[in-house]
Amino acid sequence: MAPKPPPEPEPWRYEDLPVYTYVDCGALGHNWDLVDSLHWVPAWGEPVTFRCMRCGMERRQMFKRGTDQALGKPRYIQPPGYKFAVGERPRRVDFLLMMIDETRRKRVRRRTHITHTEVSDGRRDP
Repeated sequence: MAPKPPPEPEPWRYEDLPVYTYVDCGALGHNWDLVDSLHWVPAWGEPVTFRCMRCGMERRQMFKRGTDQALGKPRYIQPPGYKFAVGERPRRVDFLLMMIDETRRKRVRRRTHITHTEVSDGRRDP
């Protein structure tokens, strides 16, 4: 008899993470921008720093000048509260669904301030 496959993980809901502010990065990936590397000095190589414009995470890596070669693996500096315990991080699709839920919730809360409409000849429609 074949072993049972592991059960599907419980789907995450936006309500499960009410204080998690990095849902967009979890759903869409980081929005990297090249920034200066003056705040860290590597032992060797040319420092390159990318920073996520949404969450502030930094990706630091060293390159050998004059070649296409990256030196070592990139190092990530995570913002406070970003990291999950091992096995607890939702899947990307779960983050995407949380982002959709959050957007819908904001849309429902939004109120309209329309008090009248304009008729095509410039008159106000009461």
